[in-house]
Amino acid sequence: IANGVDHLKERRITSGIREAVPRWLQNMMWFMADSMDVSEKNFCQIFCLSEEDKMQKIEHSQKYPPYHKTIVLPSDGLTINTKIIILESE
Repeated sequence: IANGVDHLKERRITSGIREAVPRWLQNMMWFMADSMDVSEKNFCQIFCLSEEDKMQKIEHSQKYPPYHKTIVLPSDGLTINTKIIILESE
């Protein structure tokens, strides 16, 4: 697939995330986790969401091997400030 994601995975989220985090932001985090350019992907992906200049900031990281990427996106006036951890199994 052109976006770098080779297959779709089943996704499970908590009801709290489903209610508090807009779908577009959930999808962006899944995309960022799926399209990482790393030699080894850790099962634990960390997302810190915050506001930067009235825009949505997403800081994505994993501890080992070290990885960090930050993006800032338009937010329609609503920004989410929280930490989300995605645990993936093989």
